[in-house]
Amino acid sequence: MVAACQDRQLRTYSFQGRLVKQIKGAASDDGQLTKVRLDPSGTYAATVCTNRNVYIIDIATGEFAAILTGQSDNITDIAFSADCRRLYVVSYSGCIFVWRLSNFLVSKMMAIRKSQITRNTCTTGVEKLCERSETPDSLLGSGSDAAGDEHMEYTRNAKVKFCYCSFSRFN
Repeated sequence: MVAACQDRQLRTYSFQGRLVKQIKGAASDDGQLTKVRLDPSGTYAATVCTNRNVYIIDIATGEFAAILTGQSDNITDIAFSADCRRLYVVSYSGCIFVWRLSNFLVSKMMAIRKSQITRNTCTTGVEKLCERSETPDSLLGSGSDAAGDEHMEYTRNAKVKFCYCSFSRFN
Protein backbone atom coordinates (compact mmCIF):
# COMPACT_ATOMS: atom_id res chain seq x y z
CA MET A 1 0.00 0.00 0.00
CA VAL A 2 1.12 3.53 -0.74
CA ALA A 3 -0.10 6.54 1.24
CA ALA A 4 0.25 10.22 0.31
CA CYS A 5 0.88 12.15 3.51
CA GLN A 6 0.43 15.83 4.39
CA ASP A 7 4.16 16.19 5.08
CA ARG A 8 4.75 15.58 1.31
CA GLN A 9 6.07 12.06 1.90
CA LEU A 10 4.95 8.85 0.22
CA ARG A 11 4.93 5.93 2.60
CA THR A 12 4.64 2.31 1.54
CA TYR A 13 3.27 -0.19 4.01
CA SER A 14 3.14 -3.98 4.09
CA PHE A 15 -0.28 -5.59 4.34
CA GLN A 16 0.55 -6.22 7.99
CA GLY A 17 0.72 -2.42 8.51
CA ARG A 18 4.50 -2.07 8.84
CA LEU A 19 6.25 0.88 7.22
CA VAL A 20 8.38 -0.46 4.36
CA LYS A 21 9.66 2.69 2.68
CA GLN A 22 9.35 6.45 2.80
CA ILE A 23 10.17 8.71 -0.15
CA LYS A 24 9.69 12.35 -0.98
CA GLY A 25 6.36 12.84 -2.80
CA ALA A 26 6.79 16.46 -3.91
CA ALA A 27 9.80 18.39 -5.14
CA SER A 28 8.83 21.66 -3.48
CA ASP A 29 8.56 22.50 0.20
CA ASP A 30 5.12 24.09 -0.06
CA GLY A 31 1.73 22.43 -0.08
CA GLN A 32 0.47 19.01 0.96
CA LEU A 33 -0.11 15.82 -0.98
CA THR A 34 -3.78 15.14 -1.63
CA LYS A 35 -3.77 12.14 -4.00
CA VAL A 36 -1.56 9.28 -5.10
CA ARG A 37 -2.10 6.80 -7.93
CA LEU A 38 0.15 3.97 -9.07
CA ASP A 39 0.57 3.10 -12.72
CA PRO A 40 -0.68 -0.38 -13.76
CA SER A 41 2.82 -1.86 -13.35
CA GLY A 42 3.38 -0.34 -9.91
CA THR A 43 6.60 1.30 -11.13
CA TYR A 44 5.61 4.95 -10.82
CA ALA A 45 3.38 6.91 -8.48
CA ALA A 46 1.64 10.09 -9.59
CA THR A 47 1.04 12.47 -6.70
CA VAL A 48 -1.06 15.63 -6.51
CA CYS A 49 0.05 18.51 -4.32
CA THR A 50 -1.99 21.50 -3.14
CA ASN A 51 0.55 23.68 -4.99
CA ARG A 52 -1.27 22.46 -8.17
CA ASN A 53 1.63 20.35 -9.40
CA VAL A 54 1.59 16.66 -10.29
CA TYR A 55 4.73 14.64 -9.61
CA ILE A 56 5.61 11.31 -11.19
CA ILE A 57 7.98 9.39 -8.94
CA ASP A 58 9.87 6.13 -9.44
CA ILE A 59 8.75 4.08 -6.44
CA ALA A 60 11.91 1.94 -6.36
CA THR A 61 14.44 4.80 -6.41
CA GLY A 62 12.43 7.77 -5.11
CA GLU A 63 13.60 9.84 -8.09
CA PHE A 64 11.28 12.30 -9.80
CA ALA A 65 10.60 11.17 -13.36
CA ALA A 66 8.49 14.24 -14.21
CA ILE A 67 6.89 17.32 -12.73
CA LEU A 68 3.69 18.53 -14.38
CA THR A 69 3.04 22.22 -13.80
CA GLY A 70 0.71 24.87 -15.17
CA GLN A 71 -2.59 23.85 -13.59
CA SER A 72 -4.60 27.01 -12.94
CA ASP A 73 -7.11 25.23 -10.72
CA ASN A 74 -7.00 22.67 -7.92
CA ILE A 75 -6.65 19.06 -9.04
CA THR A 76 -9.40 16.70 -7.94
CA ASP A 77 -8.22 13.39 -9.41
CA ILE A 78 -5.55 11.64 -11.47
CA ALA A 79 -5.33 8.27 -13.20
CA PHE A 80 -2.95 6.37 -15.45
CA SER A 81 -4.42 4.80 -18.57
CA ALA A 82 -4.50 1.00 -18.65
CA ASP A 83 -1.94 0.98 -21.47
CA CYS A 84 0.47 3.18 -19.43
CA ARG A 85 0.65 5.77 -22.22
CA ARG A 86 -1.34 8.61 -20.65
CA LEU A 87 -1.97 10.32 -17.35
CA TYR A 88 -5.39 11.92 -16.84
CA VAL A 89 -5.54 14.96 -14.57
CA VAL A 90 -8.95 16.34 -13.57
CA SER A 91 -9.26 19.89 -12.26
CA TYR A 92 -11.88 21.35 -9.96
CA SER A 93 -13.35 23.33 -12.88
CA GLY A 94 -14.06 20.08 -14.74
CA CYS A 95 -11.23 20.32 -17.26
CA ILE A 96 -9.56 16.99 -18.01
CA PHE A 97 -5.91 17.20 -19.00
CA VAL A 98 -4.59 14.22 -20.93
CA TRP A 99 -0.82 14.03 -20.60
CA ARG A 100 1.00 11.78 -23.06
CA LEU A 101 3.81 10.05 -21.18
CA SER A 102 7.29 9.88 -22.67
CA ASN A 103 8.43 6.78 -24.52
CA PHE A 104 11.04 6.20 -21.80
CA LEU A 105 8.41 6.01 -19.04
CA VAL A 106 5.99 3.94 -21.15
CA SER A 107 8.63 1.40 -22.18
CA LYS A 108 9.78 0.95 -18.57
CA MET A 109 6.21 0.46 -17.31
CA MET A 110 5.31 -1.89 -20.16
CA ALA A 111 8.42 -4.05 -19.68
CA ILE A 112 7.64 -4.50 -15.99
CA ARG A 113 3.94 -5.06 -16.74
CA LYS A 114 4.80 -7.71 -19.33
CA SER A 115 7.06 -9.56 -16.89
CA GLN A 116 4.27 -9.43 -14.28
CA ILE A 117 1.76 -10.85 -16.76
CA THR A 118 4.22 -13.53 -17.88
CA ARG A 119 4.95 -14.45 -14.27
CA ASN A 120 1.20 -14.68 -13.54
CA THR A 121 0.64 -16.71 -16.71
CA CYS A 122 3.28 -19.24 -15.67
CA THR A 123 1.94 -19.62 -12.15
CA THR A 124 -1.74 -19.85 -13.06
CA GLY A 125 -1.41 -21.99 -16.17
CA VAL A 126 -3.28 -19.48 -18.32
CA GLU A 127 -2.03 -19.73 -21.89
CA LYS A 128 -3.02 -16.31 -23.16
CA LEU A 129 -1.72 -13.01 -21.81
CA CYS A 130 -4.51 -10.94 -20.32
CA GLU A 131 -4.43 -7.19 -20.48
CA ARG A 132 -6.90 -4.72 -19.07
CA SER A 133 -8.87 -2.66 -21.52
CA GLU A 134 -10.03 0.87 -20.92
CA THR A 135 -13.58 1.42 -19.76
CA PRO A 136 -16.12 3.22 -21.97
CA ASP A 137 -15.87 6.19 -19.59
CA SER A 138 -12.26 6.70 -20.66
CA LEU A 139 -13.40 7.12 -24.25
CA LEU A 140 -15.36 10.31 -23.52
CA GLY A 141 -14.42 12.95 -26.01
CA SER A 142 -12.01 10.67 -27.81
CA GLY A 143 -13.87 10.67 -31.11
CA SER A 144 -13.78 6.89 -31.02
CA ASP A 145 -16.68 4.98 -32.57
CA ALA A 146 -16.46 2.70 -29.54
CA ALA A 147 -18.00 5.38 -27.32
CA GLY A 148 -21.75 5.01 -27.21
CA ASP A 149 -24.19 7.82 -28.00
CA GLU A 150 -25.23 8.02 -24.37
CA HIS A 151 -21.61 8.77 -23.41
CA MET A 152 -21.24 11.40 -26.10
CA GLU A 153 -24.55 13.01 -25.07
CA TYR A 154 -23.30 13.11 -21.48
CA THR A 155 -20.12 14.78 -22.71
CA ARG A 156 -22.06 17.49 -24.54
CA ASN A 157 -24.33 18.12 -21.55
CA ALA A 158 -21.51 18.14 -18.99
CA LYS A 159 -19.35 20.50 -21.07
CA VAL A 160 -16.21 18.53 -20.32
CA LYS A 161 -13.06 20.22 -21.60
CA PHE A 162 -10.03 18.25 -22.75
CA CYS A 163 -6.50 19.58 -22.94
CA TYR A 164 -3.89 17.37 -24.59
CA CYS A 165 -0.35 17.72 -23.27
CA SER A 166 2.91 15.84 -23.46
CA PHE A 167 6.17 15.84 -21.57
CA SER A 168 9.55 14.23 -21.66
CA ARG A 169 11.60 12.63 -18.95
CA PHE A 170 12.54 15.02 -16.15
CA ASN A 171 16.30 15.55 -15.82
